[in-house]
Amino acid sequence: MNILFVGNTIGSIYKFRFELVKRLIAEGHQLSLLAQNENEDELLEHFLAIGCNYQPIKITRRGTNPIKDLQLLFNYYRSFKALKPDVILTYTIKPSIYASLASQTRKVKLINTVTGLGTGFQDQGLVNKIIRMLYKLAFRKSTQVIFQNQENLDLFLKLKLIDPPRTTLVPGSGVNLEKFQPQARTEKKAYPIILFIARVMKEKGIEEYLEAAKQIIAKGYQVEFQILGYWEESIWQKKVERYQELGYVKYLGTSNDVRVQIRNVDIVLNPSYHEGMSNVLLEAGAMGKLLMGSSISGIKEIIEPVNPSLLFKKEDREDLVRKLEFLLNMPATETVALAVKQKEFIEKEFSRETIVNKYLEVITA
Repeated sequence: MNILFVGNTIGSIYKFRFELVKRLIAEGHQLSLLAQNENEDELLEHFLAIGCNYQPIKITRRGTNPIKDLQLLFNYYRSFKALKPDVILTYTIKPSIYASLASQTRKVKLINTVTGLGTGFQDQGLVNKIIRMLYKLAFRKSTQVIFQNQENLDLFLKLKLIDPPRTTLVPGSGVNLEKFQPQARTEKKAYPIILFIARVMKEKGIEEYLEAAKQIIAKGYQVEFQILGYWEESIWQKKVERYQELGYVKYLGTSNDVRVQIRNVDIVLNPSYHEGMSNVLLEAGAMGKLLMGSSISGIKEIIEPVNPSLLFKKEDREDLVRKLEFLLNMPATETVALAVKQKEFIEKEFSRETIVNKYLEVITA
C-alpha cells in the first residue's frame, strides 16, 4: 500500500511515529510524509535513509486566518492528487481537519488521530462552534478516528462528531522503552530539581508553574525549578527572564534530546490545561523520575493509578503549591519507591510497541 503520514512537522512525526513508519516499510509498504520542515533536516534524514518519500507543506499551526487555511486545504488536495495514497494518517488538529476535507474527493482509507482538543475547543463561543462543525465535516468519511484518552472520545460521541463504530481508543503515542531508560546523572545537587517541559504558553500551565516556584522558594525550600521549551507565546519570555533573575526558575532553552535534561532532575511536572496523553510524563516516568501533573484526562491516567496525591487541580496554583510541599516533605525512601512503581506502570501500560501494533491492526483491517 501507498501510505501517507500527514502532520504538523517532521519533528513531531519523528518523535511519535518513527517506529510505526519503520515497521510499515519493513512490511513492504510505500511511505510518504507530508509535513512542515522547521529546520529539521537531521531528523528528515532518518526517514529518507529508510526509504520514505517527503513532500514539504507550510502550516500555520495556531493561526486562524481563513485565507491561509483555504490555501492549506488546496495544498493538501494538490498533494494528494500527486502522491495518490491508498491510506492517509493524520495527526494534530489542522492536518486532521483540512487534510481530511481535502481527501474526501478520493477513494482512500482515512485514519485520523485526535492528539488533544486544543485551545479553540476550550472556548464556548463562535470559535468552538466552528471547530465542531469542521470536525464533523472532516470525519464524515473517516475509516477510523483514534483517540488518546476516554474523555476526548466521549466528548466527540456526545457532540455527535463521529459515530461509535468508527472510533478506536489507544493509550497515547506510547513511549519507546529502549530509548527512555534510567540514566546516570551527569550533575548531582544536594536539593531537588523540578522540570517543566513544554511549549511555553498559558495553556501548558506556565503561569501556575512560575507562581508555584515563587511561593515554594519564598517558603524557604531549597529547590531548583527548570523550564525547557520554546516560546510558543512570546509574552512569557520577559516574565520567565525576570523570575530567573530573581532566582525562582532556570530557563534551559530547547533540546533535541530531552533525555539529556531529564536525567539530571528528580521530578517532572506537567501543569497543562488539556492533553491527549502526556508524552513528557511517559518519557520521564520511563526514565525513573517522579511525576506530578494537573488532574485532567491525558495526565491522570498516568499518575492516578500510582499516586493520586501527586495530581493537582487544573489552573489552581495554591493546590499545586500544597501538593509540591507534600512531595518535598516526603521521606526519600518513599519517593524512590514511588518512582520505581511509576516506571513499572508505564512499562506495562504505555509501551510504544503496543501502540504500533494497534495502528497496524487499524491500517491493515
